Amino acid sequence: YSVRRSIRDAITRYTDKRYSGFLNAILIGERTQLDSSITDDFVRTGTVHVIAISGLNIALVAGIFLMIFRVFGIKKKLNLILTSFAIVFYCFVAGSSPPVVRATVVFVIASFGFYLNRESDILNSLSLAAFLILLANPKELYDPSFQLSFGSVISIVLFAPKIEDLFGKRTNYIIKSAAVSIAASIGVFPI
Repeated sequence: YSVRRSIRDAITRYTDKRYSGFLNAILIGERTQLDSSITDDFVRTGTVHVIAISGLNIALVAGIFLMIFRVFGIKKKLNLILTSFAIVFYCFVAGSSPPVVRATVVFVIASFGFYLNRESDILNSLSLAAFLILLANPKELYDPSFQLSFGSVISIVLFAPKIEDLFGKRTNYIIKSAAVSIAASIGVFPI
């Protein structure tokens, strides 16, 4: 909490008030300083996920640490272990919401699998992430954030490749992006 508070205070102190709320929201998940009109704009445009800490943030932070450690010449296995520790720390700083815990557990399991020269299974990793979250707080099962987070990712894993297969060998970035969006929509529609 002290690290989170220090980051929030530094952002508030060194950035303009118009931007500090947005930066706090996307970096540490602190939305209390975010202007309500900005939040309403994100909700109205369907992009509210941008101001919510999620797997994307974990991927970006992991990418930054992986790159920094690589620049310092740290070997890949040690790089992944150090990055895993950094991601776990960031998970706590960012508030440990279900999407953040999910992404953190999946990254750590994949890193650990690489360290052991074993391939990790994404569905098993997601199951372990859900188990750990529910072990800490069983009421999370009824939280829409938990349901939407896991529903969308599981649906992406299961359906996106099948949707891409409908286009044969003509898959490109646009088709892959559309397949992921359609698959995520399939997973969250019932919720």
